[in-house]
Amino acid sequence: MKPITFPEQTKVLGKPANMTDEECAPLPVCCVEGQVISCWGLTWRERIRVLLGGRLWLCVLSGQTQPPVWIAASTPFLPREETR
Repeated sequence: MKPITFPEQTKVLGKPANMTDEECAPLPVCCVEGQVISCWGLTWRERIRVLLGGRLWLCVLSGQTQPPVWIAASTPFLPREETR
């Protein structure tokens, strides 16, 4: 999976100083209402694995604990009103 840009993003998080570019890429995010939201694109192979296996794994590099997180298959943003 790779992080992808999206219209609602408000900034891009950089990698930690102790990680290489191969270990960590810039992460486009939207910071709103106490949440940091990112969007990820799946390869065809990953899509098939999820379809057949029905599982996603979330890994957080945080040490001894994990902050509250969630994963969604649909957009967490409200639909935009059309401008005329």
